[in-house]
Amino acid sequence: MQPVNFIPAFRMYRNYILLIGFCFQIAVHEAILGQSHQNNQEETLILYDATKGSNPDEQGWIYLSNFFGNSQAVRYTENGVHRLNTMENIAEMAGYLGSAHPLIGVLDRQQGFSITIQLRLLNDVNTSENRGGFSVIALSRDLMGVEVVFRTDTIWVYTESFEIAEQIRFDTVSGLREYSITVSGNKYEVSAENIPVLSGPLRDYSGFGTPYDIPNFIFFGDNTSRSGADVLISGILLQKSMEYEPPETPEVTILHQNYPNPFQQSTNIVFELDSANRVKLEVFDVMGRKIGTLADDNYPAGIHKVPFNAYGLSSGLYLYRLTAGHRFLTKKMLLAR
Repeated sequence: MQPVNFIPAFRMYRNYILLIGFCFQIAVHEAILGQSHQNNQEETLILYDATKGSNPDEQGWIYLSNFFGNSQAVRYTENGVHRLNTMENIAEMAGYLGSAHPLIGVLDRQQGFSITIQLRLLNDVNTSENRGGFSVIALSRDLMGVEVVFRTDTIWVYTESFEIAEQIRFDTVSGLREYSITVSGNKYEVSAENIPVLSGPLRDYSGFGTPYDIPNFIFFGDNTSRSGADVLISGILLQKSMEYEPPETPEVTILHQNYPNPFQQSTNIVFELDSANRVKLEVFDVMGRKIGTLADDNYPAGIHKVPFNAYGLSSGLYLYRLTAGHRFLTKKMLLAR
């Protein structure tokens, strides 16, 4: 059934105005800093733009649900906003992972980075006081980061034991607002409409296992089985410092789509290196749990093929990730028995 258009037209125009403001800031930023990569100190990247009329997984994100094939989450994009509703079944965890997004690259907390999301909570349901149905997670390349939880009347940050640490009473329902999460050094800061509302130390997630062992990790959505939320999202920006000069000979690492795909039992994964490097090739399920390591060795420059046998695995979507030096590349493959 086609979802009901619940957003008045004037809100759609407001979203366009917000996006135009974003683009104007980017244009001014580029005009000041120039086009030379060696002179640029920052870059601003549009990771998601709902005014294009497509869902995040059509703009570089990976949609994840722990109810593969039977998802009850409502998600669609219209009138310049994306709607994600996980309230029908609060046991379902559903959201968007940026590990394969072509624009994210390396997130270095020492250089600093900031994620800005235009967000409105319509409603939420919670069976636990220290869980929320919508959160944004940002992890640096060394797995230091922060998870920010949004509820209809509160914004908070988790401790390493997933208890509430810093928090503030805040109305997240009244309209679309810009929320920024800035990571710099050993600290984070959360701002609402450019006004700082929370700050504190980064958390060390290196000992937490999947999915918190994925470097350069950005996630937004519902990652708890004890809450659900109905949210609107109109855009996501990433701003990063650019202090390193590009090498004279750019490093090229290519991860190809597996073949065959979909596959019934076995498939092949091919990658290319322009120089010798330490390579790790891993397979994960859609919840980020590691299935196995296919390669972990030094490889010479050239084209390499690694077979993958899915014996004992259930049909569904899986991710394979290549780590080569400081490069992290991820693709999806479908097991269809």
